[in-house]
Amino acid sequence: MEPYAERVGATRFRTDNQVFLKNIRSKSELQSKIMLFNQVIGAELPPNWQAFFGEMLLKIDPFQSPEKGLQVFKIPPENKTLIQLLAQDPILKSTIQKAEGFHILVRKTNYPIFKNRLQEFGYLLT
Repeated sequence: MEPYAERVGATRFRTDNQVFLKNIRSKSELQSKIMLFNQVIGAELPPNWQAFFGEMLLKIDPFQSPEKGLQVFKIPPENKTLIQLLAQDPILKSTIQKAEGFHILVRKTNYPIFKNRLQEFGYLLT
């Protein structure tokens, strides 16, 4: 039971995410380890174990890769005029998505509209 759990008594073992994921670097390695665990146990796993393994598999690479159709811009926090313009102009507001930390996201399909509208206010994106 050593690669799957740690001994807490003469006949008792304990496991958690950290213990079970030790030396695991990929989803396929985790799936293999779960399969080997099932073979060692030899019986059908109870629902709580199935839920434990299902949750662990969901936690491997939980984020989707960044969208290729987005551009990220950071607004200088001291540029209050630009911040106000982006927050109030209806055309600019419709072309951006706000993100944390003075970042905005612009879809590449909206970029020409975004760029031209900023140019109308004297901003030049090169």
